[in-house]
Amino acid sequence: MGALAAGLVRGGADACHNRRLLLGRADAGAWLYRQGAGCLRRMRHRGQGGRPAKPRRARRGGAGRRLLRGTSCAPRRSRAADRGSARPRRKRDGRHRPAGGALRPMPSPLFRGRALAWAVPALAEAAALGRSVAFAWAIGPDELGRAMMLALTVRLVEMVSDLGADRLMLQAPDGNSARLQADLQGAMVLRGLACALALLCAAPVLALTFGDGPAAGSYALLAAVPLLRGLAHLDFRRAERGYRYRAMAVVEGGATLAMAASILPAIALTGDHRAMALVLTAHGAAFALLSHGVAVRRYRLRLSRPALMRVWRFGAPLALNAVLLFLTFYADRLIVAGAHDWATLALYGVVLQLALLPAQIVGRAAGSLVLPQLREALSRGRLEAVWPRILTAHAGLALGLTAGFTLLGPSAIARIYGQEFRVDTALALAVGLAAGFRVLRTPYSQRAVATGRTGDPARANLVRALALIPAAACAALGLPLAAIAAAAAAGEAGATLRAHLLTAPRRALPLAKESLA
Repeated sequence: MGALAAGLVRGGADACHNRRLLLGRADAGAWLYRQGAGCLRRMRHRGQGGRPAKPRRARRGGAGRRLLRGTSCAPRRSRAADRGSARPRRKRDGRHRPAGGALRPMPSPLFRGRALAWAVPALAEAAALGRSVAFAWAIGPDELGRAMMLALTVRLVEMVSDLGADRLMLQAPDGNSARLQADLQGAMVLRGLACALALLCAAPVLALTFGDGPAAGSYALLAAVPLLRGLAHLDFRRAERGYRYRAMAVVEGGATLAMAASILPAIALTGDHRAMALVLTAHGAAFALLSHGVAVRRYRLRLSRPALMRVWRFGAPLALNAVLLFLTFYADRLIVAGAHDWATLALYGVVLQLALLPAQIVGRAAGSLVLPQLREALSRGRLEAVWPRILTAHAGLALGLTAGFTLLGPSAIARIYGQEFRVDTALALAVGLAAGFRVLRTPYSQRAVATGRTGDPARANLVRALALIPAAACAALGLPLAAIAAAAAAGEAGATLRAHLLTAPRRALPLAKESLA
């Protein structure tokens, strides 16, 4: 016992200061006992306390092994340091410091997800283009025009009822909460039920409006599309708040592939425009199933009046803007359908689809990529520093789109769709200008949503909707399709100018300043 006490005292004197820096006070007793026992074993080994004892093998790299070696209790250097090269260490600012000391920036989640944010909309629009090509070669221009009418009907119902639930999840400060997600999912279910009921009621009216168009049963089949999409799980949208786009890629990309896989079976089953209803239904079903498959949270629905009113206040301006967007995107096709035959509608629809393909990709990618970036910049007070770079990138895309479609569009359409779809240069130039101005207006719409000014896109699109008046006049006068497209291009230019003026800072008039003085 005397030797043990001496060992305790000597062990405490050897390394007390160093080890107290490494251990907490709660472990002081156990540590002190281990120190004394270690000193007792060393004394026995040196012949000071009886029979020599073999030192106990400590854990590799532990503090006990250093004590048995008689070395200091200071932290041991890493193996890389022993070899003369320091291992790169990650800094808090997300950068690596190599052996030379230079800082190398790490790719942020924004840049890692940029490829998915652009690839998924590109895949969706490419699949839509391939769908129209397959319909054009399989059922001909007349049936393609009727199939486009079915697709226009679904798009109209979805755009009119779009209250921006997914955008509210990205924009709201509490967008990551499970409560808000349940509220938004409940609103989505109500939206799907309302859209399905509206399509069932409007089917006979639409069949009577276009006498030689799709039948009432074809319009009624479309009711399943919004009903299925309303049952989707919004967890993949929540992941976009952290710039994580993998779940979004699985849901939207998988639904697009399911739609593409169903084209040939649907055409073989029906042989006419009714195949479009089956293809759209397959897309909606795959979208809902995949959204539940990638979800992390359990699917919950919550219906409350305050939550629904919040969704309405946020989405009512967006719904109005969606109505105006439908008028800007598709109303001119309705004008063509009323003034020309189904084959002419198919030609005009094909030209618009191919020209607006990049614009649709940019718009959908901006909702997943630009909107979170603007929201983060706004929270940090750096919106004006980020905005010029975003606007310049979209201006370059718009210029390249206009020039490329004007030069390459007519020949590309003839090769892809066949010689029955021939486009003159004037029509290609007008449609290319319309698509370019729409790309240029995309960042203004995303900035309006990020700043909470959801009514600004509707105000800008109102100018575009007014362009339908000269377009209808051109159709009534029997002018060529290039004149209708020119009216659409003028409307897009006016809407872009209006969006820019709404974004520009407002300055007080000199008279107002003098009156305040």
